[in-house]
Amino acid sequence: MSWQAPGYDEIRELGSGAHGRVVLAVDKMTGAYRAIKYVTQRPEQLKAEADILASIEDPNVAEVHQVLDGPGEEAAIVMEAVEGHSLRAVLDKHGALEPVAALYVLKGSLLGLGAAHAAGIVHRDYKPANVIVGPDGASKLVDFGIAVPDGETGRAGTPSYMAPEQWTGGPASPATDVYAATCVFFECIAGMKPFDAFDLGDLQQQHQNNAPPVERVPQYLRELTVRGLAKFPAQRPVDAFAFVKQVEKVARKAYGRHWERRGAAALATASGFAGGLVLAARVGTATARPTTFASQIGSRGLLGRIGVVQASIVTAAAVIAGAAGFMVYSASGEEPAPEPEQTLVQAGPPVKAKVAVEFVKEDTPTERVTVPTVVGIADPIVAEKVNATLREPVDRHLAEARPQRDGQDVLVVAAKVGLQTEDLLSVAYEYTIEPADTAAGNWAKNFWTRFSATVDLRSGAAIGARQMFPATSLPGLSQKLTAAADKQTAACFAEAPLRLEQATLDDVLRPVLQSRGIRADLYLGTEEHSQACRVVSVRLSYKAVENLMTPWVRAAVVRR
Repeated sequence: MSWQAPGYDEIRELGSGAHGRVVLAVDKMTGAYRAIKYVTQRPEQLKAEADILASIEDPNVAEVHQVLDGPGEEAAIVMEAVEGHSLRAVLDKHGALEPVAALYVLKGSLLGLGAAHAAGIVHRDYKPANVIVGPDGASKLVDFGIAVPDGETGRAGTPSYMAPEQWTGGPASPATDVYAATCVFFECIAGMKPFDAFDLGDLQQQHQNNAPPVERVPQYLRELTVRGLAKFPAQRPVDAFAFVKQVEKVARKAYGRHWERRGAAALATASGFAGGLVLAARVGTATARPTTFASQIGSRGLLGRIGVVQASIVTAAAVIAGAAGFMVYSASGEEPAPEPEQTLVQAGPPVKAKVAVEFVKEDTPTERVTVPTVVGIADPIVAEKVNATLREPVDRHLAEARPQRDGQDVLVVAAKVGLQTEDLLSVAYEYTIEPADTAAGNWAKNFWTRFSATVDLRSGAAIGARQMFPATSLPGLSQKLTAAADKQTAACFAEAPLRLEQATLDDVLRPVLQSRGIRADLYLGTEEHSQACRVVSVRLSYKAVENLMTPWVRAAVVRR
């Protein structure tokens, strides 16, 4: 496209696609950086987005400066070039944020939503990719491509953050955005979305019917989370400004009246602003996996329609967050480091106690069972769930083994801690059968099986193979396991290739997190494999599999 917006010098193209492009430019009159979006089709959509943004005047919302008509169907919108990284990129890097940082980013983006709500606009696509975190920790809301007036119906949005009424095409309201903001807040705290599924139908059912797993967030944040994730709009805060009041009340009680200072510093540190001016312009990426529900059943946002692809940029330091759809540039120069935090006199959130593992022996004449028990967790509800999660596989295997035993054989269940971090604990179990009559032979000692339990110490939730490895990583994981197999296990894989599938992953793979890597116990007892291949083990270093793990589990094992 040869047409260029008059009055601007283009610095570089951020991305381009079949229907348009996005460029970084400088205003010739003021010298200010601008992001210019060009389209070659349906300019009325561009102008509609510009009208919405122009009606919202708030420092927490990206500003529109100009809308220009070009030749034919071409048009351009000149916008503020926002400084910062996307919250999506920050979460992908860290997995989760400190609670005070999550509260701070929630408040900033809620203020942007509140300005939209005051103008009668519902964003409908609040998600981490549409929140920019600046060098000072302040956040700004971008991309109003599918925003609508309050009360308009439709089924557009991003599935993981869609309120129950969005799934049925109900009227959008400010409470719709409050729900999405709470989903993002939950993800910032827990390192995972409140609801997740591989099928849209399952995901819809969860958003509409399932209670949110609030045990994954600190106790002092649960009421805030429950209110924001209420199933009915009337049960949520009426709009973003009402939610901000609740956020501030909780934050001040937990962190004192200077909580925002702490939150800004923690957020800026997590965002990785060690220095340099960062300019970000929101672009859609054709190379990233589609995440907008509208791309499947509704209209897409403006830049989603453009289908912008990533471009190579030559600069002093460039970071391209492809999945988030942001191009981030770092220029020369340094930002001053944040001032050291002052010690607050006000009471903060509960301090974590020293968590330890104790082994309890439950012996009978025919059983020698060792069960791990975690002590030192401050929240008794979480402590109970943690220990129930650790005990569940032991009880299940005992229930299966007891009816099949004859005579006075001794069933032995041993337990050993694999990896313990601040956030999780992984335990390896093994049970064998020792014959009471050793003269009859020693064959029973060769009977053994392995199982495991990995638990989230913050919530008590079980972390199985499906929580450790997303579906997209399974082909790569299969290759890694096959390549690392010893001679005996390689022979088992030769009988039938290892194919891990998400639907059966927890039945086939029993991973144990250890200090230096993963012991992957594989149950291959199918018609394709011989009895000797019923259970095999493969060991992999964290370096070999860390890029295949889900972000929060990877962060838990790597940052220790």
